[in-house]
Amino acid sequence: MDGPNYLDRSFQLINQNENLTPGKHPLDPFKEDLDPVAFALKQTKVFLVWIDEHLSSFEKLRESDVEEANRELGNLRDAAEQAILYMNRLSELVLSGSQINPSKRMPRDLSSPGWIRLVDYIRRKREAEIKERKEKGTP
Repeated sequence: MDGPNYLDRSFQLINQNENLTPGKHPLDPFKEDLDPVAFALKQTKVFLVWIDEHLSSFEKLRESDVEEANRELGNLRDAAEQAILYMNRLSELVLSGSQINPSKRMPRDLSSPGWIRLVDYIRRKREAEIKERKEKGTP
């Protein structure tokens, strides 16, 4: 990733139990007119979609192209770590009483088509698994 290493600074802040005010944390948006709570929510969603995409690529490649599968595994790990960091930031904001400020600009694609497709896919998949377990009589 180009630019400042936000992840390293974020780990330092988490380790020190610092809870920087909205807009001051390294994972908060650079643009002050963007709402930090909505931004953390959006970033968490983005990385969860990426996790699903990299997992899918890894599963397709793990037997046919081990080298590329290992790259996808590294991308999956990176996306998971970033999702955890943004989820932690979102938790800090919410637990400290912050909420989405409607007077601030919302990030684009807060509910992106990719997110909606992923949620719909997971919902259908889990419903099918529950139905199958019920039919088999297993919990």
